[in-house]
Amino acid sequence: MTSFVVDPQRRLWTASRPHETRRIRAFMKQVVGGTFASPRPGSLEDEIVKGLANASRNFVYNDMRAEEENDQQRKRMLEGVMGNLRGLLQARLSVYLQSIVNRLMDPEVQLSEWFTPEPLSP
Repeated sequence: MTSFVVDPQRRLWTASRPHETRRIRAFMKQVVGGTFASPRPGSLEDEIVKGLANASRNFVYNDMRAEEENDQQRKRMLEGVMGNLRGLLQARLSVYLQSIVNRLMDPEVQLSEWFTPEPLSP
C-alpha cells in the first residue's frame, strides 16, 4: 500500500510499505470511540445511539422474503442514522486531520526519518 510521507525538511514523498493495522485501529478508535465516549442527553451522538438502537429493535429479518428485500428494509431503517453519523464523523475527522497536518508543517516540531523515500511523482 502507498502512503504519503513528510520528511524532516517538510518535503512530500510516497512510501510503499505495509500499514500497521494497530495504528489505523487506534486512530479510528480515537475518532469514532471518542465521539461516543460520553454523549450528552439530546446531543447528536445521543440521537445516533438511540436511532441505531431503535432501528435494531424494529428490524425484523423475514426469511420468507428475498435477501434483497431484507437488505433494502434494513438500509431504509438506517438512512437517517447513517446520515447523522457521516456528518458527525466527517466534522471530527476533519479536525483530526487538520491537527495532524498543522503539526507536520510546524517548523518547531522535529520530524524523524523512519521510511525509505520514493520521490513523489507529479
